[in-house]
Amino acid sequence: MVSVKSINYANCLTLIRILLLPVYLLFLLSGLLEQDNRALVISFLLYLILGLTDFLDGILARKLKQTTDRGEIMDVLSDYFLVSASYALFVVADAAPLWILLIIIWKFLLFLFPSIVVKSQKSSTLVHDWSGRVAAVLYFLSVGLILLYLIAQPEPIIYSILMNIMFLFLFGWSILASVYRVILWRRLTSG
Repeated sequence: MVSVKSINYANCLTLIRILLLPVYLLFLLSGLLEQDNRALVISFLLYLILGLTDFLDGILARKLKQTTDRGEIMDVLSDYFLVSASYALFVVADAAPLWILLIIIWKFLLFLFPSIVVKSQKSSTLVHDWSGRVAAVLYFLSVGLILLYLIAQPEPIIYSILMNIMFLFLFGWSILASVYRVILWRRLTSG
């Protein structure tokens, strides 16, 4: 029998997020392809739940001292798949440009590969830095904003202007965070 003390609540929340991800994506896909506002609203609500579980799993892991390498990796991968899959569907539906999806993929790879190298040399699992955390929050918020704009269906010119400003900001931050990441990686691997 599993005791209550042995349950890792943070990992349970992450697992719930991973299981809810396909449901969210199905509603998002339906909303985008069929221009179904109800499906978009449901996908937005699911996105909020996914975001809440992401926020809470980190708090629980630290507060209950239940941080694990597996949990950290599951958390990062679920965040990446949530944001990148959302943007992939936005690109297909012409709600976002392809280049922003490519930047998100680049940023994740720039996080993952140095972490693997550092893990092979030190005890840390993943190497987090403030610029990457800010980039992750910005990517996450941008998906929510795109969903809100798709639901509200503002004038195309307003949508275009606001989204382009947001995408340019994400691009600029991603470049700055990438440069910072490379500098951090060099420091960590040089000794």
